[in-house]
Amino acid sequence: MDEEHLVDDEDRNRYAAQMERVKLRIDEALRLLDEIRDERGLVYSAAQLRLALEETAFASLVGNRKAMLEAERSVALSGWDKASKSLRAINPDYWPCGVIEIRGESNEWLDVNGGLAEPDVAKTWGRLSQLLHARNPWREAPDLKAEGKFMRGLIGQLRTTLNSHFITLAGGRQKLFCQVGSQPVRVYLFSRVDDD
Repeated sequence: MDEEHLVDDEDRNRYAAQMERVKLRIDEALRLLDEIRDERGLVYSAAQLRLALEETAFASLVGNRKAMLEAERSVALSGWDKASKSLRAINPDYWPCGVIEIRGESNEWLDVNGGLAEPDVAKTWGRLSQLLHARNPWREAPDLKAEGKFMRGLIGQLRTTLNSHFITLAGGRQKLFCQVGSQPVRVYLFSRVDDD
């Protein structure tokens, strides 16, 4: 594998900083929903959540600056569908996998249920994006109650996914285990060791 894909402590710290930002965005989205109970709160919250989705997806490219720049351009120019195809081409496992740790004689991690799965990210990103665009005056206004419920559910899904998760980094030889629920965020690096 290409050495440019291997991450070091600086990249691990960069991932932790990225997850701190995501955690702050999720917390801010909930605060906005609680404090501003009209369309403004939905729009502000949607912006924070959409950025949290994008930053979470891009985080797996830590240590690969060229791939990160390509992914950023894809989102800016083409929207989420093309960006996610680009991300999958660079790193098929770009989306984090939420886990719970079972401690015992041998520690193990089990996948969590109820998180946001990668196949649902595009639809979720699209729904958030609809709130961020000008509304056709002949169409009905968004159902504030339904959209608020959707966003609160999304906040729960993101917290479930990210609280403790593994992310496979671009190139597939390294994984990060991240505890977003910790204060501060903690990140541990695992590298695959070849048999030869």
